[in-house]
Amino acid sequence: MKKTELQQELGAPRRYFDYLALFDLWGSVFGRDAILARLYQQDHWPNNDLIQDFCATAGIPHNGEETQRMNVSLSRKGFQFLMAVNNLFPITPGDHTNDMRRRLVDAVSENFPGKYYPITQDQAQTFYEQFDESNEQLRQRAFENLPYPLFDDDFSEYPTSPDSEFPEYSEAVEIAVSLWRQKLDHVNSKRNPIQRIKSIFPWLNK
Repeated sequence: MKKTELQQELGAPRRYFDYLALFDLWGSVFGRDAILARLYQQDHWPNNDLIQDFCATAGIPHNGEETQRMNVSLSRKGFQFLMAVNNLFPITPGDHTNDMRRRLVDAVSENFPGKYYPITQDQAQTFYEQFDESNEQLRQRAFENLPYPLFDDDFSEYPTSPDSEFPEYSEAVEIAVSLWRQKLDHVNSKRNPIQRIKSIFPWLNK
């Protein structure tokens, strides 16, 4: 099957989204009985916690602590900013600058959370329908206790028309200023009380 225009935009092959093929691949290596599939959906996890779900499934004791969510959804501005960062600051295995990049991503995620959908409702629906048959086969093989459809087919949160593909210059400046302010706040928090007081009341330095 040829790639759809949306797949070409996403830059990912079909097999990346074909969960049935992935399930069969792992089963062919380790044996079908050795595969215990789970859904990556919060409402299927104990206390909406992925780590607790993993521990319960694997029979591993859990300390009961709530897991801090690390992968935060981004607003359109945050998403587009990080896309530009990826071009200028690529991930290189073993590179010591990866930690710097991680801290930048964390800062953007903290300051610009939200939900951004780069495709429309119709595009999402069309893309989803490609895998309707294979998803149903997966449900019958690995999740027969769950109803059809296996995955949420409600795309009402997606925009009805395409959003802006290109960030505004002013938005990039806004993000840069936000990150700079956060950096200054972090530096000031590490100063001792006397230094902080003198920074607020400079006449004390005279």
